[in-house]
Amino acid sequence: KAALQRLLKPCNFRVINPWIAAASDGPKKDVVKVSRLLAECEAELREPTTGYQAACEPLVVNRHGRVRLARSVPVTADRAQVDLQRAKHGEEQRDLGLQAKRRFLANYAAIPSTASVHDYHRLHDAPVAMEPCARMLTESARRALQLWQVRGPDRDREAAAQVMRTLRNVSDALAALPTYHDSAATQPYGTKASDRLHSYSTVAPKGALRFKDGQGPGKLRTSRSVPLVVRPVIDPEEIANVSKPGGDVVHMFDHVNLQLLKNKERGSRSRLATAGGERDWLTTYGQMALA
Repeated sequence: KAALQRLLKPCNFRVINPWIAAASDGPKKDVVKVSRLLAECEAELREPTTGYQAACEPLVVNRHGRVRLARSVPVTADRAQVDLQRAKHGEEQRDLGLQAKRRFLANYAAIPSTASVHDYHRLHDAPVAMEPCARMLTESARRALQLWQVRGPDRDREAAAQVMRTLRNVSDALAALPTYHDSAATQPYGTKASDRLHSYSTVAPKGALRFKDGQGPGKLRTSRSVPLVVRPVIDPEEIANVSKPGGDVVHMFDHVNLQLLKNKERGSRSRLATAGGERDWLTTYGQMALA
C-alpha cells in the first residue's frame, strides 16, 4: 500500500484498496520491486561519486525518444528472444541464471500474446513518460522512472519488463473502476440527474469500491478466439415496426441505417419517391397534374 501511495497521484488512491484485495502475490511483488528500483536509482544519483560518474557519461536519444547511454548496445526484441531461447552449447543449458530468465519470459503473462511480448520489450525503445499508463503517476515518480530508464533496461531486461507489467496492471485496474460517465451512458435519453445519481450509487456505493463485472485484476477476459455474443446495432422490433402504420416516421436519435429504412419505406408508398424504393422517370409537374 505504501509503495502504491508513493507512485500514484492522490486522485487515484481509490484504486489501492480494491486492487490489493483482488490482486495476487505476483503483481504485489512487482509493485514493491518497482518502488525499490526507483529508490536505488535515486540513491545512486544522490551519492557524490556515482552521481558524478553518471553525470559525465554521454547520452543519446533514439528515434522513439528514449534517452540511453551512448556506450549501450541496442538490441531488438526478436534478437533478444532468439539469443535467450537458443542454446549454443551444453553450458547454456546448465546455466541456472539463464534458465531463470527463460522461465520469467515464459511466465510473464498468463496467456502469451503479441501485446504481452510488446510490453516485455517496450521500455527498451519508448520513453516511459509517453506511455498512457504513466499518467496515473505523480510527477516525482514519473521523473524517477525517466532517470532509471537511462540505465535500467540495459542492465536488467527482466526488471524493465516488470516495470511495464506493473504500470499496465494498475492502469487497467484503475480503468475497471465504475465511473459516473459510464453509468450515465447506460441510462435512456432524458433521464433526470437524480435518477442517474441513484443508479451510479448502486454501482459504486460508498465505502469499499468494487471493479466492473469481469474486469478486475486476475479475471479472464474475452479474446479473439472466444465466441462473443454481440448485440444488434438496431433492435429487430424497431425494424419490424417500420412496415407498420406510422413506423416510417424518422426520429432525431434513430440509427443512420434505421433512418434509411424508414425513408425507403416511406418513399416506396408515396407517388413521389423521395428516397429509395421503386420510381418511374416522370416529372414532378406530371405527377402533380395527375393528382
